[in-house]
Amino acid sequence: MRMYKLYDRQKDIFGKFEESLEKNIEIVMKQIVEFMRTQQRNAKRPKAVVGFSGGIDSSLTATVLVRALGRENVIGVKMPYQGVSSNASIKYANRIIDFLQLPATNVFEIPITEAVDATLVGLASAGIVALPLDVGNVMARERMKNLYPIARVYNGMVVDTCNKTEVLLGYFTRYGDGASDYNPMGGIYKTQVWQLARYLKLPSEIIVRKPSAELSLGQNDEDDLGISYAAVDLMLWLANENNVKQRELTEKYFYPSEVVEMILQRIEGNRFKNELPPLLGIKL
Repeated sequence: MRMYKLYDRQKDIFGKFEESLEKNIEIVMKQIVEFMRTQQRNAKRPKAVVGFSGGIDSSLTATVLVRALGRENVIGVKMPYQGVSSNASIKYANRIIDFLQLPATNVFEIPITEAVDATLVGLASAGIVALPLDVGNVMARERMKNLYPIARVYNGMVVDTCNKTEVLLGYFTRYGDGASDYNPMGGIYKTQVWQLARYLKLPSEIIVRKPSAELSLGQNDEDDLGISYAAVDLMLWLANENNVKQRELTEKYFYPSEVVEMILQRIEGNRFKNELPPLLGIKL
């Protein structure tokens, strides 16, 4: 199925969605900043550790962390994988580091190529053939695995960069980019991430960069999802914040039924990612 984008007749409705943040952008910023400060203060850990990919989510998260905690308390970690992480990713990660003026002592680069390849070799030796999805998940988990020792050494907390769109769709790796000590961006949709980035005047080349988790060569998010972020965000906003039902999405808001079904199936199929593993309670 081709990638679904907003129809012209949906763009006015999307404008109202964008307006919902524009009218309250200072209030939203204040809430995110206070949430960050509260989490760090309650844990008695002053430092925040973030994986830097050069993408918009990690760049925005780091920018707001600097506003909340001060640049001396934000630690950025670049974790490239050879052949998948592009030179542009390192370039943009360095661009946001320069933009935020992070101290050199707060920036680390830890290549994950050897560690990921060793895991894949180990799986192959056990007769397990890793599919591209498996490889991507190994990469995501390897990256998060590196952040926790750094957080321990620097008395910090690992900060999630996933946005609300990714959380609702389950578009993240469990125990990978979805693993963290807290998630400050889980209350705003992907397109709102761009809105906040423009409001905070992040470097334009990072804002316009095509979103990618860089878990495979040439991968980008919207091709993976089969729908543009604008289209899926509007759908999620209508359903979650405005209680619009499935039938209305098709009849009143012009979404093709197969697109609605595709998104609902993704949400249902990934629901487990946002739940804690079941814990047996013994009764005697």
